[in-house]
Parts: sequence; structure tokens; C-alpha cells
Amino acid sequence: MLSPSISATEFLKVSDQQASLYQRLVMMQPSKVARIGVESMLKRKMSVVPGRLNAATIFLNRLLPRRLATAISYRLITSQ
Repeated sequence: MLSPSISATEFLKVSDQQASLYQRLVMMQPSKVARIGVESMLKRKMSVVPGRLNAATIFLNRLLPRRLATAISYRLITSQ
């Protein structure tokens, strides 16, 4: 399973949205995400989170209570 964060595509522009600061920090190029996904598949990895900051976010999220993780996620996504 490939679990990327936001990718630098035309979606935000077409949907007239702006990426939050956090989203801009973790944003990756689609070609890099695809390459990581294919390499992981060939290595028979069951799950991969591309990008160090993305992987750290997922790991740290497991340590937090759900209510706190939800509140932090909301603030990160909605902050401009």
C-alpha cells in the first residue's frame, strides 16, 4: 500500500485551493512518489510512506491520543 501525502499536481490550482504551510512542507513530486511506489512493490514491501517528514508524521501520530491527533491535523491542514 502506497500512502503518500499531498503531491505537487494541478489539483490545487484547478480546484482553486491553496496548500497549507504543512502541506507545502510535505508535498512531493508525483514522479518521485511513483518511483518510490514501484521500487517498494518490486521489493515486495506491503506498505510504504514516501518522504521522511511524512513517515515521521505517521509514526508520531500513533503515539498521540486520537482527539489530540485530530486537533493537530485539523490545524495543520487549515493553517495558511
